[in-house]
Amino acid sequence: MKAVYERGGTQKNFYQSHEVEETNCLNCESNKKTRLHTEFGSIGIVKCNNCNLIYTSPRPLESEKNYHGDINLYEREYDYIFKNILTHHRDINYNQEISIIKKHKPLGKLLDVGTNAGRFLHLTIKSGYDGYGVEPSPSLSKLAIEKLNLKIENCTLSESSYENNSFDIITAIDVFEHINKPKEFLKDCSRLLKNKGNVIIKIPNGNYNLLKLRLAKLLNKETSKMDIFDSYEHVVHHTKETFKNFIENNNFKIEKIYAPLPINTPVWAKYLGQYYQYPSPWVLDWKKILFRKIFHFIGKFEVQFKTKIHFQPDLLYVLTKKSQL
Repeated sequence: MKAVYERGGTQKNFYQSHEVEETNCLNCESNKKTRLHTEFGSIGIVKCNNCNLIYTSPRPLESEKNYHGDINLYEREYDYIFKNILTHHRDINYNQEISIIKKHKPLGKLLDVGTNAGRFLHLTIKSGYDGYGVEPSPSLSKLAIEKLNLKIENCTLSESSYENNSFDIITAIDVFEHINKPKEFLKDCSRLLKNKGNVIIKIPNGNYNLLKLRLAKLLNKETSKMDIFDSYEHVVHHTKETFKNFIENNNFKIEKIYAPLPINTPVWAKYLGQYYQYPSPWVLDWKKILFRKIFHFIGKFEVQFKTKIHFQPDLLYVLTKKSQL
């Protein structure tokens, strides 16, 4: 029998109009936009009429604090992992991402932004990196420090005490899409990164989310009740084209694009009864897992042949400062 699962975070299934806020484009700051979709009640998915960026507006107030949850619930959620009873459901993803990083920087001082409970940072250190982290959630950073003995500052990147030009690698794995002020984030990365360093950013593919939306409509699904864009926490939904435009306007260039593996259903799902911290209609059952794998297979060719990318669920970008290329 599955256990009753309580979320560690503060995210909700439905947001009232007073719980969300309208925002301008995170790239060009235009307020001209077209509504593409509505989910979780009052949350909107829009496309900028000026630069084509897909972003969330209205978005939940203080969406970056979704992970500022109850430490006891988080500890219960991660208990199987901390006790080494089960492996983390993202270990296969994290190990692949570390192998990609090693192609560009085999060793060095690494800063992981948005460390969460520390699993990815823990694995980078095991693979030979001198690893540090920043995590704004007090409960998650406390877990990572106490359970995994990691060197983490409980703050945002801009609030951290790390010295300028001190890191060979800065990673933001499944983090950039949560950041309300991405231009400031890239400025901080530029400041903290050594001259020949790399920023590694993995984000969902906005075109893949649009593909999911189209398929759901074709199947006559009630899309307003579906978790298609993770919009309660994801504030931006970059395509390859909009991300390239954004980072090049902020002193970075793309060195390489990779098609990482889709995220797997967690091994503890049968114990906790839910997917990680929230149920996702596109991940849990076997048909959806199969489709993600098929789409990933197609997506790898899209990335390899540098076409427009629709089928790859997530994209991993290796960035370098413009002046270095």
